[in-house]
Amino acid sequence: MFFWNCQCVGHPRFHNFVREYSRDFSSDLFCLFETRISRYRADGILGRLGFQNSFRLEVLGFSWGIWLL
Repeated sequence: MFFWNCQCVGHPRFHNFVREYSRDFSSDLFCLFETRISRYRADGILGRLGFQNSFRLEVLGFSWGIWLL
């Protein structure tokens, strides 16, 4: 498992970071906290990450935003 208090989900190369960490740490489960990104942008980002299954909790203002990948 990999847990990350991640506030850079909107970064253009975020999917590269996730792939690199996944390879380096051989993680089957990623838990990202404090994602701070809207549902619509999250759908696009999750599609590019390449995980077969994912679950997310919506952001609430400037807090929450939890993704399980």
